[in-house]
Amino acid sequence: MDTRRLDRNNFELRPRVRSRLEEAREALGELAREQHEYLSAPEVPDEPLSFSKPKEREHRDIFALEPLNEAFAELEAALRAHLDDEETNVYPALRGFLRVGGSVDPLLDAQRRAHVDLLHVASSVRREIAAIPPMRKPMGALLQHLEKQIQYEETRIFPELMGEAVEDETPIPNRYRTSTDVARTLRRARPQEPEPEPDTSGFFSGLFKKWVKNR
Repeated sequence: MDTRRLDRNNFELRPRVRSRLEEAREALGELAREQHEYLSAPEVPDEPLSFSKPKEREHRDIFALEPLNEAFAELEAALRAHLDDEETNVYPALRGFLRVGGSVDPLLDAQRRAHVDLLHVASSVRREIAAIPPMRKPMGALLQHLEKQIQYEETRIFPELMGEAVEDETPIPNRYRTSTDVARTLRRARPQEPEPEPDTSGFFSGLFKKWVKNR
């Protein structure tokens, strides 16, 4: 085994998870600030001498964020610790194994257990965002990339480290396709529209007029 998959996890997949984690944290904080400002804003008093219609306060939905805050804080702490451990301990040890050999079974077993714990905590976040639409996109992106990174490790890196054959990856995975590629695929997949029926109304109208004239 070479280090290509280790490098991809180190320089592409793991940083992407960290980036989505930061975005999710920022989105949750922004939603909390917006709700606080909305609830703290003073009511606009009616002006008794004014003939204009009083300005109504813009309505917005208010969500209970405390359960999500707790679930996300637990995931954030566990995920940061896990990523840091991978960078400082796990992957340097795996690279050492590739150089000098040895057994990686205990290390990989520990990683699998850590993945189970992470996904269990992530399920709590997924459950909470179901009732908070503004958080579905940023939190969903984090969970999606976390699951992809874990899947990549457990189906590509770990089996190969244990000497199992792993299929090569496709050169252009779907998630990296450009918008042009997608549009081209959609054009090929779109069924062709049927040819329009010929307009025969004028033809039959002419025949009828000719028949009436010759009577």
